[in-house]
Amino acid sequence: MKLTTLLQFAGLLHIGLVWAGATMPRTVRLAEHLKPLPEFIRRLVWVYYVFVGLTLIGFGALTFLFAPQIAAGEPLAMALCCIMALFWTIRFAVALFVFDVRPYLTNGLYRIGYHATNLVFAFLVALYGWVVWRMVRMKIQLPRVRGLIDRRLLLNFRVKPEVLEPILPRPFRPKQVDGFGIAGICLIRLNDMRIRFAPQMLGVNSENAAHRIAVEWDQDGIRREGVFIPRRGTSSALQARIGGRIFPGLHHLAEFQVQESDSAFCVEMNSRDGETHVLVEATCADAVPEGSVFRTVDEASDFFRNGALGYSVTADAKIFDGLELKTFRWEMQPLRVTRVESSFFADRNLFPPGSAQFDSAFLMRRVEHEWIGRGTLET
Repeated sequence: MKLTTLLQFAGLLHIGLVWAGATMPRTVRLAEHLKPLPEFIRRLVWVYYVFVGLTLIGFGALTFLFAPQIAAGEPLAMALCCIMALFWTIRFAVALFVFDVRPYLTNGLYRIGYHATNLVFAFLVALYGWVVWRMVRMKIQLPRVRGLIDRRLLLNFRVKPEVLEPILPRPFRPKQVDGFGIAGICLIRLNDMRIRFAPQMLGVNSENAAHRIAVEWDQDGIRREGVFIPRRGTSSALQARIGGRIFPGLHHLAEFQVQESDSAFCVEMNSRDGETHVLVEATCADAVPEGSVFRTVDEASDFFRNGALGYSVTADAKIFDGLELKTFRWEMQPLRVTRVESSFFADRNLFPPGSAQFDSAFLMRRVEHEWIGRGTLET
């Protein structure tokens, strides 16, 4: 169900709460209990009662009418959601821990109504709280994370652009080289990963894989370029747990088998969920392979350096987490690949026969770097 629909449903629930509240004075014999009180106090109670009802009508109307703006995370909508999340959290707590309504639950209908009302309170707390968290997450920036790229293999496929277009969500479109789109897999070992300025001894190590598609898009009237990352894999249980929550992008836990020397590499990755398999065997080379869309190493190097900004999928299909790679040294070496397997590029539902061909591979080693969060991008 779309967030806009959930918000509109929440708006209608407010009207239901107003109706339930309208039955309260008769149910608890409010007028009878107020009779002994001074006239001013009686009027004060009724004024508060009416104003609470008007507040609920206002909350409901604003939520229903401006559901698209709230779902889009506009600043004023974020402020409104913060107020309503706080309001309903306090109201729910009062219902659970302050009010004792047992003397008034004299029949089954009243008991059902009471529990249904509390369920509505819980739903509103969860919905508005989640919307607030979602909007905060869209705005906050990840602290810079620093570490060492111990080894990075870039495996590249040249793909017909018309094949990539259905795979890419808006606003992305394939970035082309000599009429081909470039997609691939990055197999990267990260060492000493920690928040910038934290001591190196606190860093963590992991093997990782990212399926990438070189893209460009228009944002604020400017053409931008980078990579779209439909899937990430990691050997780190921590990264898999915090990916898409604290650290940008969903990360799937995977098993890695690595055998390497100074000039030869064999890396295999199999995701725990059985969805993704990658295997590459390669040795160092002196030049780009014949038939590649990249004529020289420098040409390829410039292409990939400009793709430092990546947007990864999240739990929300319309939101993508941005992460930029900043390196303090950039040097790529060509590889001669003797064997490559990829379940992603072998998927004929995505890539019909002949539409994706292996193009080239490059190696980067011992690169000091930082990861910089770049917020989110919405379709």
